[in-house]
Amino acid sequence: MPANNYSLPKVTAALLLGYTCATAWVVYADIVYHNQVPLEAFEFHGLYPISLGLSAIAAGLLFGRSLRGLGFNRFRLRWLMVPLAIALVTLAIPFGINLLTGTVGLNSKPAFDGELMKVGIPVLLILAVGEEVMWRGVLYGELSKKYSFTTTSLIIGLFWTLWHLPVIIHTKFIYADRPLWFALVLFPVNVVALSFIYNYLRRASGSIWPCVLLHAFTNYFAFVLIAPLEQQAGPMSVFFVNDIGICYVLTNVAGAALAIRYAGRTQSAVENQQRYT
Repeated sequence: MPANNYSLPKVTAALLLGYTCATAWVVYADIVYHNQVPLEAFEFHGLYPISLGLSAIAAGLLFGRSLRGLGFNRFRLRWLMVPLAIALVTLAIPFGINLLTGTVGLNSKPAFDGELMKVGIPVLLILAVGEEVMWRGVLYGELSKKYSFTTTSLIIGLFWTLWHLPVIIHTKFIYADRPLWFALVLFPVNVVALSFIYNYLRRASGSIWPCVLLHAFTNYFAFVLIAPLEQQAGPMSVFFVNDIGICYVLTNVAGAALAIRYAGRTQSAVENQQRYT
């Protein structure tokens, strides 16, 4: 595949800035919270992704002198509903399987966070922009010029995983209720699978905004709505509850396979259009 103005310096600068900020926030968690970051510590779990997005924007301005290459493009209205449908399907299927098989129980008295239910979507949209400007903005925008859809998705999935690992291993902000070995195995598989799904949205819509919507919807449904409904039904339940539970990850892997299939069809359609125009 031709390089087509691929900018390695832009990618390198964005990642260096982003991971430098991530390292700084981990050091901050060490000093202020002794690696036990509470949920209400917005300056950590809020600015962690926001600083990633700012790093991507800085790299875009430094090497492109504009934000045009970051995917802030218009898109057709149907792409407003597609992310919602994907989030619902990829979460409802494993949630239902877990309940039907008895691997996870249904909490009869779920402790929903009323405030989070009200403000969750706008807050998660802001945080999702931070991540997606990097992964689907700079990285997809540049890597897809040089590599195939599959290779691009694998590379982005790797960097996406690495960015989360300090939060999982060091600060223990997420997945502290799972064995660390389990999180370190299932989380990368899940993120790489999601990389294919998100990149398909980016490719098909031509914009990062559907990816932002999918990111926000998925986190909202998974952590605000589904998590309080799930409860342990036995010692094995810890391996099935969202969002890196076995059924959830397998559902996303199936979604990744579909993304690969339809991305190939999309590519062929684009090539045919170019061939006859």
